[in-house]
Amino acid sequence: MRNELFNDWGKFSAKNVLGDVLDFDASSEQAKLLDGKMDVVWRSAVIHQFTWDKQIAECKRLVQFSKGAGSLIVGCGVGRKGDEEGIKMQERTEGKFTGTEPFKHNAASTEKMWRAVGSELGMKLKASAKWSTWEDFGCQKGRCDFMGPDMGVVEFTVELV
Repeated sequence: MRNELFNDWGKFSAKNVLGDVLDFDASSEQAKLLDGKMDVVWRSAVIHQFTWDKQIAECKRLVQFSKGAGSLIVGCGVGRKGDEEGIKMQERTEGKFTGTEPFKHNAASTEKMWRAVGSELGMKLKASAKWSTWEDFGCQKGRCDFMGPDMGVVEFTVELV
């Protein structure tokens, strides 16, 4: 049905690749299939699970998947509204987590993170981010209220220049 409706048979292909975004091994399946081959890299609901340092590493890996200048990296993650530089999840969950905590961004800290990635890689990245409520993002009202009223989704776009 889809092929008849859109007349797109054979015009594109997709493949799911199982891998570890923090694995930089050039011999891995993900490296062989993806490194330097993607015009658009989409990352959704992953980064907020990592610490700041692992987020920087993940973003570097996403850049490595891209074709370079002219490529886009787009995505989203749980984030905080406001002017603060983000938040450690422990501060929102009454200290229930232990150890090194995941880092939740706001729009400003997301852009700062991508500037840091560009600086570490010696390249220019043009990043923009915005915060949205859960409902504006399309989540069912009340589903994520347990995270607090200032939590929602940070969406971002990064252009490799």
